Amino acid sequence: MQTGAVQFSWEGVLTPHRTYVDAQVVHSLRHAKDVSSGNSLIAEGVSLRDDVNKTGVPNVKADLHRLSQVLFNVIGNALKFTQKGQVSVKARACNNANGKEVGTNFVCISVQDTGNGISAEDIGKLFKEFGQANNDKARQFAGTGLGLCICKELVELHGGEIWVESV
Repeated sequence: MQTGAVQFSWEGVLTPHRTYVDAQVVHSLRHAKDVSSGNSLIAEGVSLRDDVNKTGVPNVKADLHRLSQVLFNVIGNALKFTQKGQVSVKARACNNANGKEVGTNFVCISVQDTGNGISAEDIGKLFKEFGQANNDKARQFAGTGLGLCICKELVELHGGEIWVESV
């Protein structure tokens, strides 16, 4: 991606009736296994909710394959770091993202979880190459620290933004 060699297929249009990308990702993650342990990616006692407002999502041009990659990574991370409660995926029409005007026909997709949260210091590392949170839970997984960096690049190449908030 750094060389600008990523090719996008803008054929796909995310519409209120074609939000199947989200549904496919959620379905895949419900059946996914952790690579290192072989256990289900979703811990016992954690639910994965698809709260997409299908009637309020505008038509948006996107590379559906790349969008699926981003969703799979972000939702997968939320599931890895949530031991009880839920992970919820929401999509809605928006013209304001992270406090900034983004224009019309944008979709805000949020992934919320009931995990332990992340420190402000670690949030600063998440979207950098090889950046990972510095805690025992992060070390438990055999990640490279590239997933969210790649997600950020893909989202920005679509003209969007990605960020993390922790309370």
